[in-house]
Amino acid sequence: MIVEDEDERLSPQWAVLTEILDRAEILAIPSRSHQEILDEVRDLRESA
Repeated sequence: MIVEDEDERLSPQWAVLTEILDRAEILAIPSRSHQEILDEVRDLRESA
């Protein structure tokens, strides 16, 4: 992911967000559809 923003130095929150996204990209977490996420939430609720 490449984020270009000329005013990045003016927004510390933007810099933090960029750092978090860079770290997440390194982890290579497999993406899931919204339906897969909902199914997992339902399974978790039912197992509790």
